[in-house]
Amino acid sequence: MYGTEGKDYELVDGRVVRDEKSTGEYEKMYFGNPFLTLPDSNDSPDKTQGLYEAAGTRPLSGLTGWTFDPSEVETELNRLNDCWLEHNEFFYGGSRDWEAELEELRGETERIGIDRVVEEMNAQIKEWEDR
Repeated sequence: MYGTEGKDYELVDGRVVRDEKSTGEYEKMYFGNPFLTLPDSNDSPDKTQGLYEAAGTRPLSGLTGWTFDPSEVETELNRLNDCWLEHNEFFYGGSRDWEAELEELRGETERIGIDRVVEEMNAQIKEWEDR
């Protein structure tokens, strides 16, 4: 997550201290799991323990245990995945005309059947909640 210890960061009292001049390639490319990463210089030394305590007091979502069954919309999902792969540069900031490409992407996903996928998901969620 942080790169190489001694090169990209140092550990001081169990906390990550990064070079102020570097944004770090790892930070640009990845999001870390705060339950697994070490606290950095701006975090409380007991960051991980505090996160586990906070998470343990939260009520479970009503959707805990629900899984989506894609069998009714497999064709649409496959086509949406192909669409995503075709437009993946857009998602990473590689668009020359963001607004035009977003509008094109919206139209394409509607033609492919994204509304059908959303309807199926919502129906399955309602069924789960009504059980």
